[in-house]
Amino acid sequence: MNTPKVAIIVCTYNMAKYLPESLDSIFALRYPNFEVVVVDDGSTDGTEELVKRGYSQRVIYLHQENRGLPAARNAGIAAISDAGYYSIMDADDKVHPLKIWDEVALLERFADVAICFSNSLIFGKDPRENRPLKNGLNLIGLDKLWGRVENPIEKIAKYEAYTAHSTIRATAMHAVGGYDENQKFAEDLDLAIRLTRVGKIGFINKLRYLHRKQGQGMTVYMKDNIVYQMQIFESIRQNSGAYSDEEMKLLRQKEKSLLLNALKDIASARADSKLYDFVVGRFSRDATWEERTQIRLMKFVMLTRTGKAIAKWKDWRRRRLWATAKMPSPEEVLADMSPCFDSVVP
Repeated sequence: MNTPKVAIIVCTYNMAKYLPESLDSIFALRYPNFEVVVVDDGSTDGTEELVKRGYSQRVIYLHQENRGLPAARNAGIAAISDAGYYSIMDADDKVHPLKIWDEVALLERFADVAICFSNSLIFGKDPRENRPLKNGLNLIGLDKLWGRVENPIEKIAKYEAYTAHSTIRATAMHAVGGYDENQKFAEDLDLAIRLTRVGKIGFINKLRYLHRKQGQGMTVYMKDNIVYQMQIFESIRQNSGAYSDEEMKLLRQKEKSLLLNALKDIASARADSKLYDFVVGRFSRDATWEERTQIRLMKFVMLTRTGKAIAKWKDWRRRRLWATAKMPSPEEVLADMSPCFDSVVP
């Protein structure tokens, strides 16, 4: 059976607590031809000792000074030059045994697909918070377990049709130059948009990845993530000739959606007015009447104590929904061993 080589890139920064779970799940993969690179991006928690003690014969270990996630992923990609595919994974997550099998099978069937990802389960300490990350019905249609995502820019604009936890064709990755190392946050959105220029997106509508919820602080999101997200769209405007007029409209729609979400977070946290002004300024003159109304409302919320009340109400509402919804556990996800494909060859 022809099984192309997959390089699995695991980047870690002070994740020694979870890294063994992640690596053990990788070595339980039901795929016969893969190699693992662990890129330690300047950890100070004993990660190097942990890897060398328990996994030195099974992984390529790279240590570098802290340079950020995109640089770490590029280092992992460069370490295995003969791979047919690169599979990206976080050091605190778990992978389903059939994830690589199904994603490579789809990529092998469709030569025009550049990147394939699966539905993911977000899980944390509270099992009531478990929930799927993606909505497959929006991406590939009703009752489909796998398929190509048609009109990928439209799907990226409307849904979260991109992910850090993908399998990417090596030729496509090299064609776009890998990850942008200047893009410290939102590097996955940036890469997904650039990959649509060289191929299509594939999706496996089964839970094949377990993404651990760490509860990143709001401050980091607001002060860094939104700024780097906007850099993506500045780059798109500077390279607008690579996109059709309709795609540019859709990408502007995505940009404004991210800005409005940031405004809500800023208002709820009562952040400083400079950040608010930065986000509002990005709307320029093309904000609709509805968007201008939302901006004014967020300004009112930020200047009063309403934001904290709204945040408490949203948290209460989420917990009520979690209490009534039956979401799968990580154990239930891992127990589903029915593959989407019988073979990885066309």
